[in-house]
Amino acid sequence: MVVLPKDDPLFVNLNAYYLDIGRLIEHLQGEIGSGGVLFKSYSAEGALFFDKDQIINAIFQNRDESLAGQTAVELLTIADDRYNFNVSVYRIGPEDVYFWASLHTAEKIYKDLSAEFTDLDGLVKKMSSERLTGYIDVAFGGGSAQGRIFLINGKMVGAASSWSNSETGDAASIREDIVEKSKTGAARFNVCRIPLMSPEVERVDPNGGGIAADGILEALEEFLTIFEQTVSAKKRNRFDFHKMLKRKFVKNADKYAFLDPFAAEFEYEDQKITFSGHASGGELSRGVIFSVMELADDLGLRRQFSSQLAQWSARHAGKLSELDIMV
Repeated sequence: MVVLPKDDPLFVNLNAYYLDIGRLIEHLQGEIGSGGVLFKSYSAEGALFFDKDQIINAIFQNRDESLAGQTAVELLTIADDRYNFNVSVYRIGPEDVYFWASLHTAEKIYKDLSAEFTDLDGLVKKMSSERLTGYIDVAFGGGSAQGRIFLINGKMVGAASSWSNSETGDAASIREDIVEKSKTGAARFNVCRIPLMSPEVERVDPNGGGIAADGILEALEEFLTIFEQTVSAKKRNRFDFHKMLKRKFVKNADKYAFLDPFAAEFEYEDQKITFSGHASGGELSRGVIFSVMELADDLGLRRQFSSQLAQWSARHAGKLSELDIMV
């Protein structure tokens, strides 16, 4: 989906056949200074971004390929009759045009969040508080429909959806439409950041440092595996262990922030833990163990689970005592 802000249109639905795109850009640079040109046809789409001095970037997509940079610039400025483009021109302020021109460089920082566990409205507010420069990508129905909410330093600057084809855009109403749609059906979210505009702070991966070196991740993997096996032995009929565990983590995310699905710092899958947060070994262990023991109580499995944990508890008694954890 090729997007740019549509709240300030200059011209809409011009036929590229009658245009000299190069001369049009030169005229626009003198007339409005900075902006974007949107190219739309049945089989392809593209966008070209400019300021008063130069063409900044271009993006082109069709069914077979996606191009950016000089190759896309050349293809769109020629704009021959292969695609029969309709062309629309939008003003974009000089302080924002580089953001829109850099969208294709965005990197996913939170991946594949489910609407079942993540409230989109809450996610937008969280990314606003973290001053995200990038966008939240929302996929519906396995990708058959798509929405995006764009932010610069945490401030919403636009929204777009695949089902809204208007050549003018009311970002606030499109955003609300995306949020409401996410509540009524299956949706998945990715949070993407533009690194050149909002450099990512260097992070230390705890998996390569103290927590892993202390054997804490390995011990917690074993702990969770024992619990999973205990649950599976008693709850065989249509019981989704990972869904129930994630719901418990969501419930306790206020106390243990690394369990927050927004952050996607802690994952347990295939009896392996992936952890990319900054919590200490003690904080991580307390959050996971507290949540699991609480879930065991909810399921009426505390006694059986404690019995299965006997050997594990004995092996890790020293570390559990050091971290002041009771099981």
